[in-house]
Amino acid sequence: MNPETTSTVISPTLWEILQSQLNTALAIVMRPVVQQQLLTILAILGITLMLPELIRYWQIRQARRAGDQLKQLIWWNKSRVFIFPLAAPLGSILLINLAIWLFNGRNYPSGMLENARSLFSMWLIFRLVVTLLYYRWSDGVRPYYRWVLSPMFVILILWRLVGSSVGLISIITIPILTIGTNAISLGNLLSSAITLYAFVVSGWMVEQVLNRTLPDQLNAEPGMIQSVATLTRYAILAIGTVFSLALLGFDATSLAIVAGGLSVGIGIGLQDIVANFVSGLTLLFEQSLRPGDIIELDGAINEVEKVTLRATILRTLDNVELIIPNAKFTTAQVNTLTRSSRQIGVRVPFFVHYDSDLAFVRQVALETAVKHELTLADPPPKILNQGFGDYAFLFELFVWMEYPKRRGLYRSDLYDLLMDAFAAHGIKVPYPQRDLHVRSELAASGE
Repeated sequence: MNPETTSTVISPTLWEILQSQLNTALAIVMRPVVQQQLLTILAILGITLMLPELIRYWQIRQARRAGDQLKQLIWWNKSRVFIFPLAAPLGSILLINLAIWLFNGRNYPSGMLENARSLFSMWLIFRLVVTLLYYRWSDGVRPYYRWVLSPMFVILILWRLVGSSVGLISIITIPILTIGTNAISLGNLLSSAITLYAFVVSGWMVEQVLNRTLPDQLNAEPGMIQSVATLTRYAILAIGTVFSLALLGFDATSLAIVAGGLSVGIGIGLQDIVANFVSGLTLLFEQSLRPGDIIELDGAINEVEKVTLRATILRTLDNVELIIPNAKFTTAQVNTLTRSSRQIGVRVPFFVHYDSDLAFVRQVALETAVKHELTLADPPPKILNQGFGDYAFLFELFVWMEYPKRRGLYRSDLYDLLMDAFAAHGIKVPYPQRDLHVRSELAASGE
């Protein structure tokens, strides 16, 4: 061989590998032994997925024959918790073992059936774990089932399928994206996404655990505990982001470049997001707003539900949730009714006729105010004279109560009580009066 001659090896592209794998898969599926195994697996899945409904139908029929509605309800609850989740995977394992025994007895290949049996076993273990957790903690397991257990089960199934196929391994290792000098494959993207999701879920779980355990361990306000839990979750999320970027091949220099690009983006169009983030940190550390606080925003009474790093969640008196950006609470005036005390003063203005006995009016108004169950005796109610009106004396009843969310209803109740008391004691509430003087043009001219 001429030493000056060089040979170039051209690696196959992703599309060529996909075409090759598809052709290989079609050639395998066209084999009769493979078709027999696939049809057997599909038939087993179809039968076992119908088992819970068949069991439910049989139980209801038996209960109706016995005429016992209570027995029917008890059987339904037990089946929903124990039998239904396990019926399909148990039936699948039993039928797949029977199919493997029949195939081996006829000397048929059963490799796909063996792989399906391992997947069915994983399915049974997953359902068994979920059933035990539901039996122990009931519906409290639902968010963990949705965001933790189910994704873990899907990842394990995919890992098992990829590990058993050489073709899939070759596909996910081919670079599909190049950023700078980093060649990123599908496997890198999947690993990075799974890692980031794991950190997101871990941060959420740690936050839930801290919110449940810290109140019993520390003598701290709920807002401070929630702040610590929230910051811990975001710290875990930040660490997960760094790890997921590292799996994509980004080193410290690359991350610095990305951070520089983000800073330019922040300077151009992300000012509001950064302002809300900084405002969220300020609210969490200063504790100026805490969960459970009653505030007055834009003239409406709201209860603080949760303070996050981006927005604050409020609940109105008519049970509507409001998501308000944090910057609004650090740049505008917000009236908090429960910052240092839950006692608030309520002003009830009213007016009486000029012919009224003012001392008697004061006495009736004060006696009426203390009749309401929410009125506090200390500080005592007061009557303030607001001066002379156009047609009446102006007064203001000033009272104290401890339920800020009920301030509007409380003021309405006091008005009802005052109206009844004034009517019972003959105290007149005048109507607006206007005197009109009509003068003709002839009278004005003196004719």
